[in-house]
Amino acid sequence: MKLLKKMMQVALATFFFGLLVTSTVFADDSEGWQFVQENGRTYYKKGALKETYWRVIDGKYYYFDPLSGEMVVGWQYIPAPHKGVTIGPSPRI
Repeated sequence: MKLLKKMMQVALATFFFGLLVTSTVFADDSEGWQFVQENGRTYYKKGALKETYWRVIDGKYYYFDPLSGEMVVGWQYIPAPHKGVTIGPSPRI
């Protein structure tokens, strides 16, 4: 039980630390940023540019794969320096 409690504390601390290092991006159609579905995958794009890592869009947190730019959905473990973060079910767009 103590191990589970310690693991939860580490997971929560890591998650909230990750929130501190996010960038804020607004879904402003006048600038061309928009969610795009391609081959069953979701991206946040402006032309050929794709967002990566943690982003706050319209007040919601999203994580985009750093290599592909694909929005990560479902329960996922996201590696971080020295620790990692587990995120939950798919966000509603």
